[in-house]
Amino acid sequence: MSTGQPTIEASHLMWAVSATPSPEMAAAVRRDAQAVKAALSDWHASYGYYNAVEVAAPASAVLPAVSHSRLQKIKARYDPDQVIISSHPVRAAA
Repeated sequence: MSTGQPTIEASHLMWAVSATPSPEMAAAVRRDAQAVKAALSDWHASYGYYNAVEVAAPASAVLPAVSHSRLQKIKARYDPDQVIISSHPVRAAA
């Protein structure tokens, strides 16, 4: 049940973090984190956690559908010319 406050509507959250002082270590950490994510895919909530996605991804990939839809409406009203762009872009609703 949504409270109108930012929430994670899931019973569990997976977070992977590591120190990666070299490109090789960073690649190994990404590979291993993806393996864990794949192993847990049966329980994936269909979106990621917005603040935890460090690579560019559409907002629809990191937000619940209801939140993404709301942001599209806000974007259409207040930023129809796409002046504000983030690493998780929201495109205005058609």
